[in-house]
Amino acid sequence: MKADKSAGDLTLDYEDHQMTVIKHLLVNHVKDIDGQENEMATLAYKMYYVIEKYLNEIIDLKFCGPNSKLALVGGIMINCDGKRTDCFLPLKLEIRTP
Repeated sequence: MKADKSAGDLTLDYEDHQMTVIKHLLVNHVKDIDGQENEMATLAYKMYYVIEKYLNEIIDLKFCGPNSKLALVGGIMINCDGKRTDCFLPLKLEIRTP
């Protein structure tokens, strides 16, 4: 993504729309990630916070009844080598009420 100046341009790639959207969301954060001690970890955290911001913008509790609750669980999935070694790093455990 650092070398591809067209990365994140939603008008160019329809073959893998999901990856193009991810690149589009991260394109403004490349400078923050570039040069960090662990770029992949920084990338994972940056993507988490981009998605968290997006979710906060679209969550609407107006549909809920007076006793309703929305549970939010968020974090980073860490893929590891070996069987059953993947881990989940929880970053958000929250209950929201209307």
